[in-house]
Amino acid sequence: MDGPALHRWLTRAVAELVARRAEINKLNVFPVPDADTGSNMAHTMEAALAEVNNLPAAHQCDITKLTAAIAVGAVKGARGNSGMVLSQVLRGLAQSAVSDRITGRTVQQALTTANKFVHHAIIEPVEGTVVTVLRAAAIAANQAPTDSLIDVLTAATTAAAIALANTPSQLAVLRDAGVVDAGAQGLVLLLETMLDEVSGGTIETSTNPSFQPPKPKALSIKVVGTAAPGSVDMFTQLLGATRITAPTNTKSNPTEQPQQGKTPPKPRSPFGQPTQLARLWNHQPPTIDTPPTTTTHNQQKPHTTTNANPTVPTETTRPRVDYLEVMFFIQNADLNHVRDQLQPLGDSFIIAPISPHSASVHIHTHQAGTVIETAHHLGKITNLHIEALPEATTTNHRIILALTPTGLITHLYQSAGALTINPGDDIVLDIAAAARASGATEIILLPNGMLTTHQLASIERSSHAFEQALTIVPTGTIIRGLAALAACNNTQPLAVDAYTMGEAAQATRTARIITDPTTTEIHAITNDKNRHPTTLCTTTSLHQAISHTLTTLIDPTTRRITILIDETAPEFSASDLPKFHGVEIITYRTQNLGSLAEIGVE
Repeated sequence: MDGPALHRWLTRAVAELVARRAEINKLNVFPVPDADTGSNMAHTMEAALAEVNNLPAAHQCDITKLTAAIAVGAVKGARGNSGMVLSQVLRGLAQSAVSDRITGRTVQQALTTANKFVHHAIIEPVEGTVVTVLRAAAIAANQAPTDSLIDVLTAATTAAAIALANTPSQLAVLRDAGVVDAGAQGLVLLLETMLDEVSGGTIETSTNPSFQPPKPKALSIKVVGTAAPGSVDMFTQLLGATRITAPTNTKSNPTEQPQQGKTPPKPRSPFGQPTQLARLWNHQPPTIDTPPTTTTHNQQKPHTTTNANPTVPTETTRPRVDYLEVMFFIQNADLNHVRDQLQPLGDSFIIAPISPHSASVHIHTHQAGTVIETAHHLGKITNLHIEALPEATTTNHRIILALTPTGLITHLYQSAGALTINPGDDIVLDIAAAARASGATEIILLPNGMLTTHQLASIERSSHAFEQALTIVPTGTIIRGLAALAACNNTQPLAVDAYTMGEAAQATRTARIITDPTTTEIHAITNDKNRHPTTLCTTTSLHQAISHTLTTLIDPTTRRITILIDETAPEFSASDLPKFHGVEIITYRTQNLGSLAEIGVE
């Protein structure tokens, strides 16, 4: 492609996006269902075309000047998440266009570079979106049978279309709405338009009436609802759309010490740091939640319990009257500083550079005033654009099932968002029933040493009957289960979440303090070495047993020690335990532990 051909492609791409804007808008359910992705992508490309049309006529035939203008126009005029991503794709093209022609090699390099730019621009890339489709296009382009422009574009476009069709299998919100990713659909359209321009229309794409792009099975677009208020570009809003990303500014550091005059950090919820442990780690007196409603099969059988705010799949709507999309172009700024200052103020944060000191910025926030005021202190602001975001629903498709003894340990797990089950006469039945009743599509099970291998196998097979994905995290003790639960992040894919939880559990060194039933001796036992019980010490004092255990298990990486003390254990003073620099020691009274104490060293 020479300069005039590239200009024709840009003009055609704008026309296609404008013509299919409403179609793409209807697909837009992620990250918020504001139904404006088609409008945003069209606006971004129109800004790129306007920048090109402002070039002197002689420069419009120069590939390097032409692609540079496209990138500048796209970055400055970028709207929404999709527009920001698109601007970085076009920036990748500009950086790769170093000769007087766009060749197959140029496209290969452009897609590879664009993939890097996009991953740098988006703070937390999500699979099943344009990120996934762009990566597929880049890989396929570099694996094309030849370096000819048509072969490279054909390979990239085909791979992108297939990846687009598979986006619902990667992102639950798309699957629930029966749509593919809107931004990815726009990217595929641009690739198809370029391929059509290069081939002269000899290769079928969706820009040709006869082309039927691959579609996911059994997908149907839901009914379009009413337009969202307060928006220039929002045309429609899909009913039943869900939001699955949590604002980054809700995260807290549970280990941070409260300072005088400052509010202690809030524990993460519904998954994450247990509320009771968070209180303890912040040196607050432990409180016990009101016992939840219990369900019993009979009077003697231990029961399955759920907390007052269980993490079963529920749909909740929260008002978004102050939830705004803020976009602007910033110049003369330290972009790393911009990222550090603005990212904590919202979510869906993207910073799309055009130079080392200028970029377009995008954020969804409840603190629009603070965002704008902060940005003005960081650089020169232009092209400020604000839109109201619609109300969004949050659907949780994953639960954590934890085996716990009755009593305070159950309440502790529940406060961290887990659905708890006390072992009964038929624990497999209890777990299968609780899993099905939850309606969850994904389940992470924390056995906590209370299930045999045969029972675990039966539970895993039982999940198939209800089409639920079950993953078992190897938590051999109550302490390890708490460590795993604290590492849970249900915004991650199921396998990744379970892997992270498993790592946290296995990294926790544990010991049990038990009594010899025939004597008054107290033994400290650990299973950490080669998974065989090892006696650390034998004494007649609980205080001595715990002190020796701590001294033995601690190492330079230790940051926290958790001690669960059973109600049957003799009294001892936690303040008399050894002190270790930079290490928190937390003690917690509980019941039905099966030993005098459990110790976890993290």
